[in-house]
Amino acid sequence: KLLDSFNDARKHGVNPAAAPATETGQSDGHPPPVPNASLCPPEVDRLHGDRGWYGVMETVHQVWGRLTLIDGCFHTDPHPGNLLLLTNGKLGILDWGQRAYLRRPQRLQLARIVIALASEDYELA
Repeated sequence: KLLDSFNDARKHGVNPAAAPATETGQSDGHPPPVPNASLCPPEVDRLHGDRGWYGVMETVHQVWGRLTLIDGCFHTDPHPGNLLLLTNGKLGILDWGQRAYLRRPQRLQLARIVIALASEDYELA
């Protein structure tokens, strides 16, 4: 349901992260939840920071960040068919046949790039 919700949003040209806070009532600086956020089961919502489907996607991004920048081994085929949301709210990553490894110097350089982009300091990278 999570991925269907995101795919439906994209199909209809909706980008929930781009909506201004005044249209959504969000005042905490976070993008609004994706369409059908009310369909997020309570156990999933709780496990992912009480932020509905947005919290689930934030968890996915944090996992990929950790795998890449800290562990140095990451999944290189992250399409919706390789993500599984279990009924208890936990995420599963399937098909580890495609993966890549980064050595420490590569991870440090990638971290510098991520920090530079996030801070809009393009000279840093």
